[in-house]
Amino acid sequence: MTIAQVWQPTSRSQWAVVVVSTVVCALLAMGLPRLAEATAPEDTEITAGERIELQGVSVEVPSGWVLPGDAVLMALDKGSAKFLLFPPTADPTPPTEAVVADAANYTDGTVGEAASFTTDGGLAGASIIVTGADGYTTMLYAFSDGTNLVRGQTSAPADDWGAIESEVQSMLVTVEITGVPTS
Repeated sequence: MTIAQVWQPTSRSQWAVVVVSTVVCALLAMGLPRLAEATAPEDTEITAGERIELQGVSVEVPSGWVLPGDAVLMALDKGSAKFLLFPPTADPTPPTEAVVADAANYTDGTVGEAASFTTDGGLAGASIIVTGADGYTTMLYAFSDGTNLVRGQTSAPADDWGAIESEVQSMLVTVEITGVPTS
C-alpha cells in the first residue's frame, strides 16, 4: 500500500483549504496596509527658525516645512514642494560650475542664469532656476567651503513656486557643512 492510497483528501477537505486560504489572504490584504500605516515613521514638523542637521549639512527652516519620517537625506516638504540637500563630497568644483553642469542635464525646459551668493556662515553658493516643460520649477544649488561641495534642489509645480521661492532663498543662505566625507 502506498502513501497515495492511504491518504486521499476528500472533496470537502479540499474546499475547506480553499476557503481558509481565501479568508487568510483577505485578512492579510486588509490588515497589512493598516499595520504599515500604523508603524510608519511620522513626519517631524519644524518650528520656524529651527536648524535641522542631517548627513553632514544643516539648514535653518521657516515655518510650514516638515522632515518626512523616512528621510535619510536632508529632504524637507511643504505641500507639493520638495527641498533637498545631498551630503557633502570631497570636490573642489566651484558652486557656479556645479549648478551650470547640473542644469545641462535638463534638456526639456528653460534654464535661467546662475546666481552666486555667500551663506551666513561664509560658504560660496550658487543657484539656477529651471522651468520645465512638465509644469515644474526646479532650483538647483550648490555650496562649497573650497574642498567640499554640497548639491541640492527644490522642486515645485510652477503655480506654487511663487509662494515658496522667498522661503527657499532664505534657507539657502543658512546652509552649513557640518560633516565632511571620510573617503
